[in-house]
Amino acid sequence: MKPSKLEAVGALLGNYNDLGYDPVTDTMSYYKNQTPPTKAEIDTKLAELISAWEAQAYARKRKSEYPAIAEQLDILYHSGVAGLQAELKKTKDKFPKG
Repeated sequence: MKPSKLEAVGALLGNYNDLGYDPVTDTMSYYKNQTPPTKAEIDTKLAELISAWEAQAYARKRKSEYPAIAEQLDILYHSGVAGLQAELKKTKDKFPKG
């Protein structure tokens, strides 16, 4: 799931457990004498998190396309390492990095 404002604030503060969040009003409450990050800091961190998340789109797509582990083991048993590598390469070629 795409990173949220809550995750950006949690990343800035280092701990999600110290936050209160109301999704209806999109407001946060801070605890333990925390200094809330500025809107600019939150926006910058959120942009960084989204950029990193988008850069991993290929990995999320590959994950659902790879054969199940049981099927991979069957391919490995019947076709050896080269056969398994060839099967996995199909998905890697379908969803290349970057």
